[in-house]
Amino acid sequence: MAAIWVSIVLGFSIPTLAQTVIGGVIDQDTVWTLTESPYIATETVEVIDGAVLTIEPGVEVAFEAGTSLNAELGVLIADGQGGDPIVLRSASGEIGGWHGVFTSLDEPAITTAEGEYVGGPIFRNVRIIEADIAV
Repeated sequence: MAAIWVSIVLGFSIPTLAQTVIGGVIDQDTVWTLTESPYIATETVEVIDGAVLTIEPGVEVAFEAGTSLNAELGVLIADGQGGDPIVLRSASGEIGGWHGVFTSLDEPAITTAEGEYVGGPIFRNVRIIEADIAV
């Protein structure tokens, strides 16, 4: 009877969580979606040429050692408001395991008189964990 039970248990597969590997240059508008989360940054992510990187609420990004998110030459929209927070963390779980986020947040987001988004960076409800620096 025990042998039958073992074969039945081993016959079922255990689902694994999908993960999306990222890294390198983003030179066109890109969205990191909750359905593709978690993301694993195996190299520094650089947003350049005015491209817009949008990170949806609830997305988790794990950065490997020595990597960062650099959006100084692009636009970062990381808006977890109205949903779960966006989490940017070290892949190793160690403090200082990744460098952090570099962005031009000193430029304000642009909105219409009605409050509709027009352009510029947004960084709300984002948790940065285990980075050398935050933003």
